[in-house]
Amino acid sequence: MKSNSLSIIVPCYNSSKRIVGCINAIKLSIESLPNKLLCEIIVVNDGSKDKTEEIIKGIDGITMVSYSKNRGLSAARNSGINASNSEYIAFIDSDIIVEKTWFQKTLNLLIDDSSIVGVTGYLKKPLTKQTKSLLDIYLFSHYRGAKNIDNKTSLLYKWFVFSNTIIRRSLLERTGHFDERLKSYGGEDTELSIRINKDFSKNLRKDCGAVAYHYSDKSLNQYMRNMYDYGLNNFNHIIEKHPSYKKELGGNLPKSFIGYLIFNPINTFLCSSILKCIKHPLLIKFLVINSFVKGVRNFKK
Repeated sequence: MKSNSLSIIVPCYNSSKRIVGCINAIKLSIESLPNKLLCEIIVVNDGSKDKTEEIIKGIDGITMVSYSKNRGLSAARNSGINASNSEYIAFIDSDIIVEKTWFQKTLNLLIDDSSIVGVTGYLKKPLTKQTKSLLDIYLFSHYRGAKNIDNKTSLLYKWFVFSNTIIRRSLLERTGHFDERLKSYGGEDTELSIRINKDFSKNLRKDCGAVAYHYSDKSLNQYMRNMYDYGLNNFNHIIEKHPSYKKELGGNLPKSFIGYLIFNPINTFLCSSILKCIKHPLLIKFLVINSFVKGVRNFKK
């Protein structure tokens, strides 16, 4: 392992629209770091069917790993990890634009406090977006995830996501890498965070000053289909692997009496109807959770 070094891993799939902006923002951000810190950018093309690979080949100063077919986010991130040998590892998704001070702020937390093993940044709606989609209204509301938290407070494992995150390599040596059996949408972050939580429950942080912008091009319906797939597939694998976390992750709700009382076709119709007039994030959150619940209910061993 190279000390005083940082590897930035960017997994991408059909990212031709966003990958150049993502890489340029990363390069600008690492320019402000001390010269003694060695940095590398590893871009993993996960079997893209558009012009992503061609575009990546035209970008200077990066290392590319490329698959001929899509293998999933866990495998893509693991390939980046295996191609690196740095003391610190950052994960930046291809639809993320980090601010200039992002790496400086997240790295400072790790360097100044040896007990901290991982830091995630603060995702915001892109400044260039003039209007919010229904999905944006939900994603960037205070009804989702951990929002306002100071960087001295431990971050709950459920909110430690890897879309804009930096960790110590030693952490992965203790917990292992991402679970590559999680091939469809969702849960790879949660599953690894569960393993982190078992050994480092007080050692994760969120830095709200380390801002990154999430350019989500999905519609609400696409996101709801993703959440259905998560409930149908990966979530059940996670619960089987970590049964003691089932209740905490909401695994008891879908098939419970309360679950059927809340998440049913009548309430779904009412919520969808009201949403046409009142675009409130709680209504959207209900529909998102409802999609996940339907997926869990339809799972068959």
